[in-house]
Amino acid sequence: MRDIFYDNPDVFGKHVSLGDDNVLDAYILYHLSLGDKSKHYYMMQCWPSPDDTDILMNWSDDDIEWLQDPTLSEDC
Repeated sequence: MRDIFYDNPDVFGKHVSLGDDNVLDAYILYHLSLGDKSKHYYMMQCWPSPDDTDILMNWSDDDIEWLQDPTLSEDC
């Protein structure tokens, strides 16, 4: 995996504005791809699923509007 970082300094380099985030994202995606062979497997099993309604990003527009909270509007 280290070669990916060194071969792509335009994505993962320290001079790139989101370089550190890109490294972390690649690391997480790599371990997700390993499945139960990842050393982080059990921790990742605790993460919410994309269908989890407890996550605000999965709420419908009607539910968000019902709350009448201006901080949740798309204009913010």
